[in-house]
Amino acid sequence: MKASIRVLCSVIFLAVALRQVNLHEMATLLASGWGWLSPAPWLFCGAVAIGLLSALVNTLKWWTILRAFDVELPWRRVLYHYLVGYFMNTILTGTGEARRILAVGNESGHTAAVATSVLVERWSGVTTQMLVALFALAVACRTSNGLLPLTVICLLACAFLLGSYAALRRSSLRLAPSSTSTAEEGEDPDTSANAPGRQRRFSRLLKRARHGWMEGLSSLERLHRSPATLMTVVALSLLVPLLAIACHACLGLAVDSHPAANHTIDLTFLAMVPIAVVFGQMPISVNGLGIQEVAYLRLFEMSGMSASQALAISMLYHVVKLRVGGLGGLLALLAGVPEAGRISERVDEVGIAAPTA
Repeated sequence: MKASIRVLCSVIFLAVALRQVNLHEMATLLASGWGWLSPAPWLFCGAVAIGLLSALVNTLKWWTILRAFDVELPWRRVLYHYLVGYFMNTILTGTGEARRILAVGNESGHTAAVATSVLVERWSGVTTQMLVALFALAVACRTSNGLLPLTVICLLACAFLLGSYAALRRSSLRLAPSSTSTAEEGEDPDTSANAPGRQRRFSRLLKRARHGWMEGLSSLERLHRSPATLMTVVALSLLVPLLAIACHACLGLAVDSHPAANHTIDLTFLAMVPIAVVFGQMPISVNGLGIQEVAYLRLFEMSGMSASQALAISMLYHVVKLRVGGLGGLLALLAGVPEAGRISERVDEVGIAAPTA
């Protein structure tokens, strides 16, 4: 999606969110939860530390997947690429994944396997977030029948995500064995010297896409041949949404420390966190700005939270992501990585969604 369209989406959604809050009250709550201005500054510092820990866990998960795909890179290089990608996502959601695929693919020489690893890393993150949310909503529904429709929607989303992966898994079992014979085939008649230039280019592009698809399926099959690696990926994926809940709990408690706050952190609020985080990762705005605020307002008000409190927590979470992303920006500056704008021009070629915080 073009940067100008994302900026427009952010402006529109942010305007919709701001119209529903008392700006003075929101600013007061925001100041009470921000750093040393807070009555309990350790809560905000704890949220930043948890955000950094979440990035490290995601890096470890990605590194585990890369090693299962026979892409051997040192841990420090994988951490560097992940943090730089995290920083780029704070500018335009989705550019970080594109940058990771392009940079690590060029460095390792296995672009298709790297692209598959990023897809698996992102898919596992979103799926486990929805599963954790589903479990929390199922528990919270015992005290609030109003959460039942959202629980059903969450259940359908989990079924879709798991079903899509099952379909891809069946494709890998069916097509991966034929990848060797496909690679050994001779040149197609369409790519002969007698074929028109445009037809030859299209045939070569189609052959490269087919080869990349086969390599990606083969990499996915190697992951399933190692149950220990697969269980490690699942465990790390489950840890990330729990860290996101802990981060929001710190931010919520920091905001609640102000006398103007009228809401106490409860199970319903914690159940909404993974769903709200997924909305913030949608690559239709600038770093989730705007769409995240609207999602927080709609979801957190189900737990009885005021609009000002919900928006203050959303803004604080943006600050946490900027603090963690700033580390990646520093690494990019020191290493002379190309600017995010030049990489983002190729996002549409890759078509990957955004990262977790």
